[in-house]
Amino acid sequence: MTSNQIYVRCKRQNQTFFVHATRLDTVFHVKEQVAIATRKDIDISPRQIRVYTSPTDKASMLSDSATIADHDIQNDQCLYVVFRKDNSKDLSDDNDRAWEEVEVQGMEISD
Repeated sequence: MTSNQIYVRCKRQNQTFFVHATRLDTVFHVKEQVAIATRKDIDISPRQIRVYTSPTDKASMLSDSATIADHDIQNDQCLYVVFRKDNSKDLSDDNDRAWEEVEVQGMEISD
């Protein structure tokens, strides 16, 4: 893997998606890869996905047109994804109630 290529971990609830990208890829590319990975279980468009750098800071939402390099996203960095709720078709994208909460379940290690 060259220094321009990275893997990004995208977490949602109890799921982790590993996305291969280059530093010049856009955030929308990451969303497309998550949508492809979920296609078997959920038919979702990349436009129905939001990506954050922090699970607790809504201001950390990434812009679709920005590149991985623009946000200084590093190899193996964890990003957080949420999906638009099915029942929110009458709500605008700007309305936070139209989107899932950022929720990531911790990993349990058994003895």
